[in-house]
Amino acid sequence: KVPVDMAGAGPAAGAADVNASDERVLEFIKSQPSQTVSVKTIVEGLGMDKGAIVMATNRLSKAGKLQVKQSKSEVFVEAISSTKFQGMGSEERLVFQLIESAGNKGIWSRDLRHKSSLEMKTLNKILKTMENRNLIKSVHSVVASKKKMYMLFELEPDQSLTGGPWYSDQDFEKDYIQMISALAERFVKENFDQACKTYADPYERLQCCYSSVEQIKELVMGTKASTEQLSAADMEKIMTALVHDHRLERHPTRPDMFKPAAGEAVVSAVLSAPCGKCPVEHLCAVGGSICPTKCEYFQQWLNLE
Repeated sequence: KVPVDMAGAGPAAGAADVNASDERVLEFIKSQPSQTVSVKTIVEGLGMDKGAIVMATNRLSKAGKLQVKQSKSEVFVEAISSTKFQGMGSEERLVFQLIESAGNKGIWSRDLRHKSSLEMKTLNKILKTMENRNLIKSVHSVVASKKKMYMLFELEPDQSLTGGPWYSDQDFEKDYIQMISALAERFVKENFDQACKTYADPYERLQCCYSSVEQIKELVMGTKASTEQLSAADMEKIMTALVHDHRLERHPTRPDMFKPAAGEAVVSAVLSAPCGKCPVEHLCAVGGSICPTKCEYFQQWLNLE
């Protein structure tokens, strides 16, 4: 039924007003910085009736010019300026929008069917067409290899799906992890040994004998042994595993710093120092006849002789 102009202009004028209002709404949305705006903002910005705006956004959405997004309290619309929706019907656009909203974690085909309310045969046809157009791609999760996840073609899958650098074609790279772990442990020990040789003062030793995750990552990557680009978060997982294996110890106040678990001289400095069982400790003072610089037991404990 064609709306009739209430001022007496007739059906033709009424139809023209409808098309003009659609374009007006679309231009307003495109004028926004993000080209995304709430229906409430459109009402306030254009001074149009909310019902007319809702009808206009519905028509624009069906025409593939707008994407409608629903939050908990408001409805948002986003202008579509690319050609990605060309040739798509309403069902195809719905599937694409569901996949797009899932980001790089993807969406399971079963969830797609549930949210779109489409028959599996229809959904599979849509998915195949989109894959052929390089709009989307399917990714298998390392957690559930039979679970096919869909995401936009240009996105890099989240590590929760791929397993990160520790997996290759869904296979756990045990040998690769062992190699990286051995390198990390070696570099931590080398830094610890160097600090023990360089610093006589126990406090300085304690400050310098730990290695940071970032330092170890740079050293490991510098060997060219890793074919993958490792991040600090990746190396943190390796270091944490070495801590659990009692190969490394974490700094008590700096969780990103590590040292060999065998470094007992630095860790238990107070407990292992001869001062704790010295019978004349109460007479010991800097500059006195009994002092740390003259104490042979203290020198032996510091491995300075």
